[in-house]
Amino acid sequence: MKEGYYILLSLEKHRCVVVGGGSLATRKVDALCRCGAEVHIVASEFCDILLKRSDVNLHHKEYEKSDLDGVTLAFACTNDETLNRKIADDCKESRVLCNVVDDPDWCDFSVPAVLKRGPIQIAVGSGGASPYLAGRIRDLIAGWLDRAYEPFARRLAALRPPIVERIARLEDRRGIFQQLAGRESFDRFKREGNQSWCEWISTRTKRQLSTDEVLRLTNPEINSDLRVP
Repeated sequence: MKEGYYILLSLEKHRCVVVGGGSLATRKVDALCRCGAEVHIVASEFCDILLKRSDVNLHHKEYEKSDLDGVTLAFACTNDETLNRKIADDCKESRVLCNVVDDPDWCDFSVPAVLKRGPIQIAVGSGGASPYLAGRIRDLIAGWLDRAYEPFARRLAALRPPIVERIARLEDRRGIFQQLAGRESFDRFKREGNQSWCEWISTRTKRQLSTDEVLRLTNPEINSDLRVP
């Protein structure tokens, strides 16, 4: 594949189709369902795992081009290379983005190896060169990434709306967000305890948010002197 444009795509309530009913299709279906997509699976046979799912639409039939009507994304996951490439051609005609499993030259997009830690998502791609290498690099990052970043990110997310509401100037907001996401902020969060971190945040906002308010926003059910493990 040529160099792509990396995005995090919201698929909630979008119609997506997976052609194929085996283990390859199962992995794509899992990921689409986690995104809240409306998933349709087209296959002449389905594995037991897919048959047991109640959150997808099974179409026990041979693939037809009309299966792409109203579709946002399509995955060609059959063992038939000719059929997979026909699906890719049909997708181009229908202006539907298509991923052909194990055939990057026919893909409109690749699926990276993803590390998820709460709201943090780190995607590693290889441009179709080696998905296994991308997975190995993802696992290396997982071993390096401090687990405290997950609760840290959740708390930053809780602070964003009131900062946007209280701080009028865009440049001021950007400066505050940069400081809150910076190394000093993370070190305080992890090592000095929640009370100290919330006090520091209050000073960064020039008291537009009080320490007590920051405490309530970021830890509604946690004692204020709790230290992050």
